[in-house]
Amino acid sequence: MKLKLILLSIALLISQVSAASFQPALATVKVSVENRTGDEVDINLSGPASYKFNVQTGNSKITVEAGTYSYSYKACGGRTFTGTFNAQAGAKLSLTRCANSVTGGGQSDLHFVIVQNKSSQAVTVKLSGPQNYTVTVPANDKVRKEIARGSYGYEYTACGEKKTGRFGSDHLGTTIEIAKCDSDGAGAAGGTGGSSVKTIVLVIHNKTDATLNFTLTGPQTYRVQAPIGKTRLTLEKGRYSWTMYSNACGGYGTDSGTLNLNQSSGWTWTCD
Repeated sequence: MKLKLILLSIALLISQVSAASFQPALATVKVSVENRTGDEVDINLSGPASYKFNVQTGNSKITVEAGTYSYSYKACGGRTFTGTFNAQAGAKLSLTRCANSVTGGGQSDLHFVIVQNKSSQAVTVKLSGPQNYTVTVPANDKVRKEIARGSYGYEYTACGEKKTGRFGSDHLGTTIEIAKCDSDGAGAAGGTGGSSVKTIVLVIHNKTDATLNFTLTGPQTYRVQAPIGKTRLTLEKGRYSWTMYSNACGGYGTDSGTLNLNQSSGWTWTCD
């Protein structure tokens, strides 16, 4: 009787192990991720399983268990973005394009305006366009305001005079300059409505065999992905430090230097 009970117990144990060994594997899928933020992003996924991926700019793929996921990531100056998506064959997850990023020459869903106040008094600027905004700038200071893309009219009162003007959405960053008052020791600067747009156009001619990735740091910071061909950028004037990394011309490499961008110009890259 004892021998039979032992044999029965062994048989039961073997059947349990066998059943556990032959559980079907969970299906996995490849999901395309389009990172349009202009910078690398850590994205957290929560669903059938939990994941954290570091996603570089451009297009990449991640492998996850199939199912519905919630996601979260930080981009565009520390803003948190959340949402859900269904991970299945052919699925694509697109990350928001930030206002100061340029990816493949595409347009941003956002825009920004810089209001520079050179007067000795605080000034409030009203923007009217696709959405309405109010920007208050302290004396001798400047403020950057993120706005929806589109054409805007603006108005403000400074030095006892009302100023008006307009700007379009072709620039990644438009500067409205509020000049010093006569009482501050200098006359008002010229220009329509008392403002001046201090931007230039830089055209990157990429004649290599792969995409070039740039970071430009100066009056503003720009992260640029320049595919083969021409990439047209509108930048604020000034002196910039730049770094470039790419796997062009036969291998991964980096380069760096400085640029004085005081007028529109071209910048050519080759493998020679």
